[in-house]
Amino acid sequence: MDKCEIFNYGTVSMHHSESEKPSPSSFEKHCHTTYEVLFVLEGVGHYMYEGERYDITSGTVALVLPCKFHYAEPSVNHAYNRYVLNFSGDDIPSEIAEYLEKYGSAVIRVDGERRRRIEEIFGRLENLCDIETGLRSAMARVLIGELLITAINNQPPVDSHGDSALGAMVIKYVNERITSRIMLDEIARHFFVSKSYLCRAFKEYNKISVFGYINNKKVVLARQMIEEGASASFAAYSVGFADYSTFYRAYKRVFGTAPTSRGDAETEGNVLLENTSEEILDN
Repeated sequence: MDKCEIFNYGTVSMHHSESEKPSPSSFEKHCHTTYEVLFVLEGVGHYMYEGERYDITSGTVALVLPCKFHYAEPSVNHAYNRYVLNFSGDDIPSEIAEYLEKYGSAVIRVDGERRRRIEEIFGRLENLCDIETGLRSAMARVLIGELLITAINNQPPVDSHGDSALGAMVIKYVNERITSRIMLDEIARHFFVSKSYLCRAFKEYNKISVFGYINNKKVVLARQMIEEGASASFAAYSVGFADYSTFYRAYKRVFGTAPTSRGDAETEGNVLLENTSEEILDN
């Protein structure tokens, strides 16, 4: 990565990164409990979102809902310049949050005046350090609302492709059952394939193992519940862990802290799905 500027305004964080020759290993396969907006100023490639693959071009905007698996796959032969903005549900008006839930996660393409306005908003977010410290978080929230309305107002999402691939279909199947105990044998039987073929096809398509995806998705969902005030034990059983000790080990391995309070959950960062243990899913 040739350049990366990081900006933090309370619970709002943003980075502006440029890579002349982007390296695939530097783009994390991850999910988190915050909302995310990716805005591509320059670049081509693909964007993976819960098993769906989208084309990336200049002017792409990706809207990511909390607890959704995603990552970018920019072409190594083209420069890649982008903003990534993360914020919590408390940082946007309830009306916008409700609309986003109905609108759903989406990838859209903007150009002309709409693109100019979005670039201007990101530029204003970069320059918030020029205003009084106590007002930065409040101003960031105002700009996020303006950004979301500008991006999605009367703007249809672009179509994805590849959702008929086994790796994509397994993600959909798993997400419909994510709060249950999910057995690898059960998934393989449903798709009439062997366990070894299932695991190989899933990882080839999604760049993450079935084990890693399921276990970490459960942990992130539990973390979201803890952030909203649930006890750690209630969250553990609600997302389908068979016992608390297994959940405790998984949570601590992922976040580096025990799942004991809302404060603990709020201090940690993204879940890097490809770097976590695969030993918890039932075989």
